[in-house]
Amino acid sequence: RNREFWALGNIVLRLYQGEAIGIIGFNGSGKTTLLRLLAGQIEPDRGEIISVGKVCSMIDMTSGFQPSSTGRRNIYLRCAMLGMKKNDIDKICTNIIDFSELGDAVDAPISTYSSGMLMRLAFSIVVSLEPNILLIDEVMSVGDFRFRQKCYERMRYLRGKCAFVLVSHSMNDVRAFCDRVIVLNGGRKIFDGDPEK
Repeated sequence: RNREFWALGNIVLRLYQGEAIGIIGFNGSGKTTLLRLLAGQIEPDRGEIISVGKVCSMIDMTSGFQPSSTGRRNIYLRCAMLGMKKNDIDKICTNIIDFSELGDAVDAPISTYSSGMLMRLAFSIVVSLEPNILLIDEVMSVGDFRFRQKCYERMRYLRGKCAFVLVSHSMNDVRAFCDRVIVLNGGRKIFDGDPEK
């Protein structure tokens, strides 16, 4: 096509259990596109993506929620979309609700929730699944200060159990969670190394 461009090109990325990679760059550099490829939301035009284990993503976290359904029902829907069976969801549903701190509001339609409540519910679902690979796109600022601290603590716990890819504009978050940083510019990797560098 005329004026066709490649959102990403020549990206080689290896990630192992217990490792965390931060991806930074200006808006439009290809960060979210890379996460969507890794999550399987879009297919690469060239090359291949191989992932082993359960992949969970925090990209467009509230997409797929049903506004007329309750928070509890949306927990079941979201977990089912991630491939879980009802019996397995039953085992973690209480943990998700407790972590979200929604209380009785979990049985109200989510159309009545504030955007902060929606993000807390979505975040609580993903961090309760304990994936092998966790893909995170700019969602570390969920809720008020106390709830954010709780989220950071949960992320530190998961950090030791799974592989992370974190897209963020916050260098503090990248320093806190990542072993390595990849800088993208115009869809190309221009740096891969230590976060301090």
